[in-house]
Amino acid sequence: MQIDRQSVKKLSRFFWASLLVSASAHAIGQAEKPVESTALDSASVVEIQQNKSVTVGVKIIEAGPIAYPKNMQRWGLEGRGVLDVIVATDGTVKSVKVIESPHPAFEVAIVRSALATKFSPSTINGVPTEISVNIPYSFRTDRTNPDGSTPFSFPKKPNASVAPELQYDTPPIIKVVAPVVYPRELLRSNTVGSATVAARLDTKGRIVAVQVLEATHPDFGEATKAMIDAWEFKPATKGQVAIENVFKIKQWFSRKEFDTGFNRRTYVLLDELDSRNSDVVEMDKLDAKPKLLFQPAPFDPVVASESKEEDVVIEFFIDPDGGVQLPKVVSAATTSRGWAAATALKRWIFEVPKVKGKPVYVRRELAIGFK
Repeated sequence: MQIDRQSVKKLSRFFWASLLVSASAHAIGQAEKPVESTALDSASVVEIQQNKSVTVGVKIIEAGPIAYPKNMQRWGLEGRGVLDVIVATDGTVKSVKVIESPHPAFEVAIVRSALATKFSPSTINGVPTEISVNIPYSFRTDRTNPDGSTPFSFPKKPNASVAPELQYDTPPIIKVVAPVVYPRELLRSNTVGSATVAARLDTKGRIVAVQVLEATHPDFGEATKAMIDAWEFKPATKGQVAIENVFKIKQWFSRKEFDTGFNRRTYVLLDELDSRNSDVVEMDKLDAKPKLLFQPAPFDPVVASESKEEDVVIEFFIDPDGGVQLPKVVSAATTSRGWAAATALKRWIFEVPKVKGKPVYVRRELAIGFK
């Protein structure tokens, strides 16, 4: 089954993004089996006092800035994202997890906004308490594309040629779209190409198999396979029962392709790497080691029964915004794990690296463990 990009139109640059926060605290008790009532001596009865706690939910003091991603805005693409944010007892953001994001460009925008948001801490009886909150974001243009305008989607109805057991009433829903890693040396040599992969989803929406059908270069195939492995789905249904699904998708590799996730920082870095007097620095030259702010874990493509402990080494660059650029596998005993680590790392966000207070590009190597 083919995932097709919806037809898109150039729309106005106006947009709105909404941010809501919902949080709740629940007292959970353990139910006991009922017992027969018996007569009790009133002198032996002890009154149970009801504890009345006062819970004050987290509040946003100042929402982090957010901008409509230019590559999404240019094509009139819309989307909705949901984050799970852990707010610490001092009101700072402790961690961020992506629950829904229809494109990596939207993910970057909403995660950066959440990380910059200032909260008042949640309290119970006046005591600050760590709490998890869901934050939904919506990106909408000022016009509606009648054909739909999300970056990726399944056909509403499968083709008649699809096997009967894979015929769905409701198509799978793509919950999280991970980025694709453009192989660095192919990018630097301006090698363009494509790869098509087929994947199978189980009844829980998990990717259980991915196969490269064609690729103009082997690394394009590995990169596309790792990208799909990292996507998250809600399964297809038939008669309200979750069913398996098989689909295919084609990924293009070009500096002009908006799905490759390039921004102005990428092009500046490419020029720096080609320069004899590069301003890219090493980690030991920084004022301080940049703190990791957002860290999605890599998907492990190796099945549990065949899994062995392994460290994969990735070389990458942290740009002056704290984003990860051009991750490259330096060493990996298992090829698929190397690409999985690079794909996850491309989503990471760090504090801004600085030298004498000035933001810089920095090169770094990191070992990522698999078990």
